[in-house]
Amino acid sequence: MIGIDYANERINAIFSPGIRYGYTPDLSDGIEFTYDEMLSVKPGVDVYLQRDATDYDFASAIYRFKIPERPSALKLKMDLVTSSTLSVQKVDGGIYAIVKAQEDMKDPDLDTLEWQGSPAFVPLEPDTSYRIYAYTRPVFNAFASEAASLEVRTNPMQDLLDTVFRKGAVLMQTSESSAQFGLYEEEIFTHLTDAIEILEDRSSHTTEQAQICIDTLHQDLLELRLLPSKERLDELKQTS
Repeated sequence: MIGIDYANERINAIFSPGIRYGYTPDLSDGIEFTYDEMLSVKPGVDVYLQRDATDYDFASAIYRFKIPERPSALKLKMDLVTSSTLSVQKVDGGIYAIVKAQEDMKDPDLDTLEWQGSPAFVPLEPDTSYRIYAYTRPVFNAFASEAASLEVRTNPMQDLLDTVFRKGAVLMQTSESSAQFGLYEEEIFTHLTDAIEILEDRSSHTTEQAQICIDTLHQDLLELRLLPSKERLDELKQTS
């Protein structure tokens, strides 16, 4: 039985001379196949087939081969936006690509994009606009979907610094954490002060300086999580 090869967008049969195809119900636009020819199809455009008359038989009735529409484009929704990461919500069968956006940019040739199964893109440049593309892969009974696109901008590097700074400041203000600072208190306070200087005068600092401060504060927070509890510190003091 003749069917549709949805992945390659063609009829999964090999045709020979003596059969015509076209796209009008009366086959007024009919074209005869050459030897061992396969017929590509366009989603939503029906194909009409007919076997020509021979010296021994009449022409066949015109057969309408119904071609389904291409599935509509996905509705992309953002899942995560940071200064270095963009991620859309994952869809079953989805495949994704990203390009750096430009003003009045036209959609590129989708075949030239680097597609991936993951909806997350990293590392990206901070404070930069990107355009994410996505579509669903073809399956046994449906074509690949129309491509969807969504333009989004990564956060500025300082926004991430602000987030990390706030986490560190909150930790220093909690009684449970402050009891554990010990020798770390002066060092962490210095790092938080560095962050304040960058946040209050962003234009005088580079993204590299902000990233160094982010990494340092992240390390501070990690070390705080690894510090023993107040009770454990008291035990250590007694044994020292």
